[in-house]
Amino acid sequence: MTRAVQSNTRRTFTIADLNTEFDNEPRVQDICLGEALGFARPRKIREIIERNLEEIEVYGSSAPRRGAYRGNAFTEYYLNEPQSLLICMFAKTVAAADVRKSLIDVFMEFRLGIIEKPVKVQAHNRRTSTKIDDALRLKQNVDRLEKVAASLQQQETKAQNVCAMIIDSEPVWVDVNKYDGDGRAVVIEHDGRMRIQNVERETINFKPFGARTALGPRFRSPQGGTCRNSVAVVGMVIENRSDQSSIVDYGKTIDHEAIRKPKAPYRDRIIPLLGSGLSKRQIAERVGCSIHGVDYWQRRVNA
Repeated sequence: MTRAVQSNTRRTFTIADLNTEFDNEPRVQDICLGEALGFARPRKIREIIERNLEEIEVYGSSAPRRGAYRGNAFTEYYLNEPQSLLICMFAKTVAAADVRKSLIDVFMEFRLGIIEKPVKVQAHNRRTSTKIDDALRLKQNVDRLEKVAASLQQQETKAQNVCAMIIDSEPVWVDVNKYDGDGRAVVIEHDGRMRIQNVERETINFKPFGARTALGPRFRSPQGGTCRNSVAVVGMVIENRSDQSSIVDYGKTIDHEAIRKPKAPYRDRIIPLLGSGLSKRQIAERVGCSIHGVDYWQRRVNA
């Protein structure tokens, strides 16, 4: 049984001893409660809490907080009113009855302090000083000016910065200050090549290229289904610009060879092995693809 010493001085709780950081509910720290109950080592109260934790948490969370002191980890608890009274009953120390009375008083004082008591006021015409009215109007005007300044600053940061490019023989005007839209854009792909692609905004917060990350066009996966690559947006293409033909005179030309991707890179190697007696995993290891790709072509052959 946990040892306790009898103390002739009875500790009185005050509202300052209550902690409201957890769910805005008043709680008492375990060590503070152990000192009031007269434990020689107040932290020993945590053993009583942990032995009866299941019953204690019937009345809510025990609000555990983990920490370390001199390399030793510990868990402290912040107990609400019913939990604190239970610990006083489990402790069975000489001071337990007085501590229960003090706890009930301080929790009652806390509840009475937060109750808003209605005040009856006789009906009258409210008058405010001219200085207060002027201050309120000034505050409203300041708020309006700040909103206007913020909108102007946003428009300035997104002003067009136009660049002429000729990519794969297509002349385009590009706004390099705009990179978070949907539609045609000049992008840098994973292989480092610049292309014109239809992109969409990145919405899952996976941005390997920073704020200029977008989703490229869909393509068929060798394992079945569709995939999309992340691309870095150089800028959005400006459509229907009147001086589109003048790009040829001073635009930057970037030409690439067409990238030809095989439609079914593993089909011709997987299908001959399906009837050889090898398992799907063995075929996948021999071909160098995933087991889902083998399963896909087996379904196609069976169909």
